[in-house]
Amino acid sequence: MNNSGVVVWAMCMVLIVGIVISFIYIIVPINLKYQFNDICSDYNYKALVEGGLTVEDKNHLKERLIERGYFDINIITSNKDESSFAKSIKFIVKCKTKYVITVGLLKYKTAEGNLKYEKYSFSKKVVN
Repeated sequence: MNNSGVVVWAMCMVLIVGIVISFIYIIVPINLKYQFNDICSDYNYKALVEGGLTVEDKNHLKERLIERGYFDINIITSNKDESSFAKSIKFIVKCKTKYVITVGLLKYKTAEGNLKYEKYSFSKKVVN
């Protein structure tokens, strides 16, 4: 391989590495959204089955979200004592997160995104 071949090969490798890194940074916000939805859906299910969330449940949800880097968390849901079977339950969680985005081939900046999980359903709590 002559010198020009080595230079072309090196430039191609730099380009490929840059593209791979860019794709990784594109996937990060998508993964953050899936994690957020997964955590919230666990607590939404608990709210449906138990007829709402207790203050401890809300605090635990907030702690789990903070552990994963979410902040400015707002939880709106029916309280456990207010709901009975087939009563409407609203479950809304809003928060913010920071992540890195690409703005050029190898240029990055930190962005802030708003996330929202919103579900309306009916309580499945069985009252004897």
